[in-house]
Order: sequence, then structure tokens, then C-alpha cells
Amino acid sequence: MSFPNGEHADVSLDQGEISIGSGTDDGIRIAGAGLAVRHGVLRVDAQRGILLHLAAGSGGAHVNARPVREFAMLRLGDVVSLGGVQLRIGPDDERSIQRELPAAAAANPDPTHRAAAARVVLRGTAGAYHGRTFSLQDPLVIGRGAAADVRLDEPALADQHVRLEQLSDRVLMRDLGARDGVLVNGIPLRNAVLHPGDQIVVAQHRFVLEAPGLPPRGSATFAPAPRAGTTQAMPAVQVPVAAPRADAGSTPASRFNYGWLLLAAAAIALAFVAILIYAPR
Repeated sequence: MSFPNGEHADVSLDQGEISIGSGTDDGIRIAGAGLAVRHGVLRVDAQRGILLHLAAGSGGAHVNARPVREFAMLRLGDVVSLGGVQLRIGPDDERSIQRELPAAAAANPDPTHRAAAARVVLRGTAGAYHGRTFSLQDPLVIGRGAAADVRLDEPALADQHVRLEQLSDRVLMRDLGARDGVLVNGIPLRNAVLHPGDQIVVAQHRFVLEAPGLPPRGSATFAPAPRAGTTQAMPAVQVPVAAPRADAGSTPASRFNYGWLLLAAAAIALAFVAILIYAPR
């Protein structure tokens, strides 16, 4: 966390909490800048990130120029105003953002890959596209020109400023002719490998990358999220079939049944003849 106007030395936000205000017992003490004695507390949580809790009667704060009264979840790249003090939330080491990019890859037509890529989106958090999302299923171009996928009416932007594209387990931001680049987590860059939760600022417009299943920043390796299960076919089981009985064993039975049928037919014929002969006339 840095103070652009020099009110305080940079502060490393580790796990735990630190208070900020004008009081003598505050972890970050800044007098004469409009801060309350205990203006607020910054908490760092491994699951929820950086949290700002403001004390009652402190006068609140502004996060990226938006007013906050009690509580805010902060991201890397956020600008926070407390009283007359401005502070920026940024990474401890700017080198944590990889700048060298691999070559662009051809589009992957695999339906499974495209379905997974559809979950990766760029969400607008401030500016003209606040609340809107843009899928990265296909490369996304940000710029001033009419052909840009995300068009920003800013004179300082190039017609095609930067392009975002997903490549395997990474999201790449490529420079397309930006004069001033963009801010990634508060750091001015032209090219960068992006990770879930990264904040991108283009002119006055803010976006956050939402990429469930992709590796978080700082992870050394990436284990792909398990895909939806597929039906597994078991090997065919050979069931022994009883061998048919020998024909020799079945032939006598067949002849025996056939003989009884002939006898029955003969008996019926004799009975019919007897009726004809001996019946009274």
C-alpha cells in the first residue's frame, strides 16, 4: 500500500489487520489530514482479500471515487481516499506480473475448451460499462475505434488499444498500439499475463477479470479443475453359454411325440367311422 502524496511510507499488508487514523495508537498514524482518531481498519483475509472497515462517525471514504460509509472489499489497483489522504492498493513486488507473452495461438474449435472459456469474463466495475460483462471465449479488443469489442470514447486511446485473449490456463493482455498502456493492479503496463481478480484500468474505466478455475496470481503450477465426469464403459464380460444338447438325445423324444400324434389321429378317424356305420337311421 502506497501514499502517492507522501503522507506516509509504503506499508506491506500481511495477514492480520492494521488501523489508520490520527490517533497515537494507530498502526498508520497521519495527523492533520482530516482523519478521525480511529478512521478505519484494514484487514487482510486469505479467503476474502483486503477488507476496509470504517469507524462510526469517521466520515467514511471513497474507493475509486465511489463513496463508502462502513465497509468495502478492496482489490489490487484500488484508490482509496480517507479524509485528505489518498492511498493505493498494489502488489508488494511489481515483478509478480509477468510481462513477456507467448505467441498467439490459433482458435481452438474444441467444444469443451470453448465452454470452459465462456466462463472467463471481463466485468466492468466503474465507467461506461459498469455492471456489464464481456466473454473471453473469443479475443476481446478494447479501444476507441468502431471495430473494438469494448468501445471507449476516450481521445487518448488508440482505435485498437489492447487485446485480451485466453491461452490454455492463462489470460493474455497484448498491446495493439496503446500510447500510455493500461494499469494492471495499479501498475502501468503494455503486455501482461492476467490472473483471476486482476483489475485493469483503461483511461477512467475499470474492469475486473473473473476467471473461475484458472490459477491465482502467485501460484507456481496449475492443476486444471476437474471436468464434468463422462460415462465410463466397462470391458465386455464374457458369460459362458451352456452347450446345446446333442441331437442324438433329442431325436428320440421328437419321434416319440410324433407317434402319439399319429395314434391320436387314427383313433379319432375310427370313432368317426363307427358313428357313421352304427348310427340309427
